[in-house]
Amino acid sequence: MACCCNEIKGARKIGHIISVGTGKNQLPLIKEIKNRGFNVVGFDLNEDSIGKKYCDFFKNISTWNYSDAIEWLKDLGLSYLGVGCFSYGNALVTQQKIANYFDLPGKLPEELVNLNNKVYLRKMLRANHLSTLNEIVIKDKCDFQVEKDRLYIVKPLVGGSSSDIKVYNNKIEGDKYNESYMLQEYISGKEYRISLIIQDSKIKFYKLMNKENLPATFFTSRFSRVNIEEYKEIELFLKKFLTIFNIKNAIMKIDLIKDKQRNEIIELDFGIPGDYFETYISKYFYNYDYVGNYINFILGLPVQEDNVNHEGKYSYFDYIYNISSNPFTIDYSLIEKKLSKYIKDFGIIQTKNDGDIIGFPKSNLDNICAVLHNEQNLDIKSIHELFFSN
Repeated sequence: MACCCNEIKGARKIGHIISVGTGKNQLPLIKEIKNRGFNVVGFDLNEDSIGKKYCDFFKNISTWNYSDAIEWLKDLGLSYLGVGCFSYGNALVTQQKIANYFDLPGKLPEELVNLNNKVYLRKMLRANHLSTLNEIVIKDKCDFQVEKDRLYIVKPLVGGSSSDIKVYNNKIEGDKYNESYMLQEYISGKEYRISLIIQDSKIKFYKLMNKENLPATFFTSRFSRVNIEEYKEIELFLKKFLTIFNIKNAIMKIDLIKDKQRNEIIELDFGIPGDYFETYISKYFYNYDYVGNYINFILGLPVQEDNVNHEGKYSYFDYIYNISSNPFTIDYSLIEKKLSKYIKDFGIIQTKNDGDIIGFPKSNLDNICAVLHNEQNLDIKSIHELFFSN
């Protein structure tokens, strides 16, 4: 069935905004679109997705299947104002295919959308003298010069949430991998998560956060605010990148590592920062309405300029993982009681449901919850030990 709320002939005379996906992550966007009086036209592989009931039109289509989505959107015969997506990977490609087909605000040239591909990204960065990182697809590893006593990362070409990443020294277990994996030089340094909104060739929103991993893993464990000097230094590199690639209008997320001599972009998406940035971190770190300004962007309306120095209520965002050897059953009332013994002021982000059972993490998604706080003397190891103390 193409529609879940209104038949086309009975639709209100109001603007329509397309939602690529109608799952839990998309819900804040869908609700805000409705609050602003627009109709939502959504599609998702899950027929029972939580956001379906808020859609004025819904179709059971995968967010990866842009061709079927465009055909359905054409058949509806509606006029669209914008297209939004609070996901990552191929769903962002679908968003851009739709934006280009219907000539919507925020559309990008294909050569920029291709930067979401890790292999193409590295090729273009190196070609423009913005990267010296050694990296190659596994099938071509015979051309990769593995140096003695150097560490290397093997990770999927397509993937997310830091799953299935391994570190090797000297010898790579080639039989375990195929051409869907890449081999990358391991570099140490300070890691950042960058959020950008560029409109009319101007940076309207720029946020830089420290990004730290759970010890001995690649799983994101902490985001924290940085000082103004770090902002200025990374901004020079970003402006050079934006100028070289002629990026005039875009929503961007960048993961970057800075070592002593270079800045290396590790991953890039033309999409939201993720990790609850748009719904919680932007609000509690920076007092910024990211969701509202994201909607302005996809509608071609002016985006609010943000002051880098503007600080909100909290400075730290921590994912909590099960570091014990026993399964952990979610009970948020008990979690709150435990944290209140040690942390004066905090906020809990419920990433799971009460009663869910969480084991040792295999990806970023396998967290217990997230905690917003201001305890600068509480490092990642300590907060996890505190969490599992008696």
